[in-house]
Amino acid sequence: MKHEMQGGEIFDLEQVLHELKHYLPSQMTLKDFIHHNSLHAFQQKKFYEGIFRSSKLFGYKVTLQLDDFRQLFKLGRIKEGVIDRIIIERKGSENLELWAERVLIKKYDENIKPRIGLLRSNWKKYYKIDLDTLVHSLLYRILCGYLDQGIALWDFPVEKQGFLESVCFMEQQSVSSFFKCKKVRNMLQERSLGIKDLLQRIVGDERYYEQYLFDMAFSHRGWSGMVAVVEDNDNALLIKKPISLSDLIHFELLLEIDRLTMILGENWQPLATKVQEPPVDIFAPTPLTELDEVFKIWQDAFEWSYYDEVIQGIKTNINTPKNIPPPRFQAIFCIDERECSIRRHLEYVAPTAKRWAHPDFSVLSFISDRRAQNLWINCVRLP
Repeated sequence: MKHEMQGGEIFDLEQVLHELKHYLPSQMTLKDFIHHNSLHAFQQKKFYEGIFRSSKLFGYKVTLQLDDFRQLFKLGRIKEGVIDRIIIERKGSENLELWAERVLIKKYDENIKPRIGLLRSNWKKYYKIDLDTLVHSLLYRILCGYLDQGIALWDFPVEKQGFLESVCFMEQQSVSSFFKCKKVRNMLQERSLGIKDLLQRIVGDERYYEQYLFDMAFSHRGWSGMVAVVEDNDNALLIKKPISLSDLIHFELLLEIDRLTMILGENWQPLATKVQEPPVDIFAPTPLTELDEVFKIWQDAFEWSYYDEVIQGIKTNINTPKNIPPPRFQAIFCIDERECSIRRHLEYVAPTAKRWAHPDFSVLSFISDRRAQNLWINCVRLP
């Protein structure tokens, strides 16, 4: 967590927003089909260090489970000789038997206990309240209405100077409200009331503010990530809709306060008054464990078992005759299982055709004669 700043303050909102944008997935809108590495915040680290750190921070599952690896071993898809070779290379021949027992037999607790989400889970523990269920369905509908790109039957009623300002104006002009409690509705209109003030009401202890915002944003990481992208990229939407991550956080905190007040009454106590554990240092070091080492051995053995087969196949067919007739046509496909059926059909009806695969590539054909063109047209007409 943050060191104490000048004036005795612990919480730096601008710094937390910056870190949130760094760790949230950069979820682009569907205007542009684009691949994004959802673990981009860890890509400067070595592979295993990055994926296991992301798992400990956010709870991501980054490998198969041990039972899955061991079942693949029993089926022969992971080779015993490959496992032995990797263990000897990493741990030494004198430790082969010890690590083989750990890899193949030893029981481990594989439950992931991420740091993100721990604080907000106390709403259920102490208050028996699921805030995600109470807030998210309404929040998503409002965001969808505001960010709509012409799909909805009705436009968002007001689009003034941004998301929060638009909601404020609607609340001023409407008889009905997004909020159940009049007091919270009035809080929306108080311009001097900021995110830190709302956190004081809902959390109560400044030491927990950063942890709470990370928990809340990552409870819907796709929405938070998309809002962060739209805020920083003017071209993310065809129909421009100004919105910021701070707007989303401000509004969601108000919805949480509203639902808590509706259920618990006016005198409910902030979360920090119930929590027994000290604040979690989200970004503290995450040293690799023995289980991580076991997963590394399994993952490498799984991959090398396939590498060996591929290399052997190349070696076996290296002297294939070169006098192969030119292909009737070539077809390029995206590396996507949804296009697998038509690609397999081409392999069956046109074995001399050349097929290529490329990420993010829609089906495209290069036609060399009329008969091949007709074949392609008949293929794409298939149900």
